[in-house]
Amino acid sequence: ALPILPDEGKSTLSACLAAGLGSSGRVLLIEADLRKPSLTRYLGLKSGLPGLTQVLNGQATLQEALQHIPNLPFQVLLAGKTVSNPAELLASEPFHDLVQQLSQDFDHIIFDCPPCQVGADSLILSRYVDGVLFVVRPDKTTRRTVKHVVKRLQLVQANLVGSVVNQVDLSRHNHYTEAYYYAYE
Repeated sequence: ALPILPDEGKSTLSACLAAGLGSSGRVLLIEADLRKPSLTRYLGLKSGLPGLTQVLNGQATLQEALQHIPNLPFQVLLAGKTVSNPAELLASEPFHDLVQQLSQDFDHIIFDCPPCQVGADSLILSRYVDGVLFVVRPDKTTRRTVKHVVKRLQLVQANLVGSVVNQVDLSRHNHYTEAYYYAYE
């Protein structure tokens, strides 16, 4: 899940996608937001454990960094320690090799990415995925920003499969929900 701006709900969406896909195969959720990771807090995991950055820097093995979460049908590879050069690390050969290895071990890999408007990290990550799903928050993300991000994704030939409009205030858009439910009466 690729958000356009911060705080659009991409980590929640990524975890929900991982949980949903967990019934159809082996799933890994990778916290690829190396600038502002949040999955540790969101999933209630113990902090300070090795993660992606330590694996890529040779400070931990993949087996040490993969976390199995009780009662959830997926594994997690947290971001790990923050680094000063996240884009460089994600564009590195060790990251490419790691993704190749993980694609052999898992049926589905979901990357929880940083916002598109923050550095080139998300654009770099788009090279490793079959499809990009980006998250938009109404009343926060402008149409101009969405168009700009779509253009950037097209420039790197990302396979944009869709978008999710997240955190919609249904009370402000009540006419839509009334029309929706009216159709089923």
